[in-house]
Amino acid sequence: HPLFNSLIRDPRILDPVAKLIGPDLKVILCQGLHKPPFTGGEIAWHQDDYYFRVNRENAVVSCWIAFDNATVESGCMWVMPGAHTQLYNHEVIAGGGFQFQMTEPDEVKAKPLELKAGQIMFHHGAMPHRTLPNTTNRPRRAMAIHYMDATARTLGGNREAEPPENMP
Repeated sequence: HPLFNSLIRDPRILDPVAKLIGPDLKVILCQGLHKPPFTGGEIAWHQDDYYFRVNRENAVVSCWIAFDNATVESGCMWVMPGAHTQLYNHEVIAGGGFQFQMTEPDEVKAKPLELKAGQIMFHHGAMPHRTLPNTTNRPRRAMAIHYMDATARTLGGNREAEPPENMP
């Protein structure tokens, strides 16, 4: 859609992303995130690098755009400041398809990041994060745009998996 096409190329997003991972960028995934009133569920602690297996560290940044006010009650993003320096153990969520969750998150470090509609946050591919259910009578809508350094390569699987034999 032209609106989303222009949004993923907006300099107010691309300039900070380029400062974080370099000027050669590509979009890995652009996704709409909707937590309906009283029914939007929890997304468990995870690191995006488990979904976007890239052949080197510090190559993935995600931009999270709040379309509605994202509060603790409506299911805002939670992060663990300083915990992006390593990959933690994950397990596949039973019955969840291709979804991972951290096996032993250190929630003592967790901080909510409340955003007003229109605000954005950026997080490193290894930043542990989660969202809790929406317990309000309002929707909590957001968009996540996941960028990677275009000079890096995706390898398939997750970053800790053994590389396929045909890939160096």
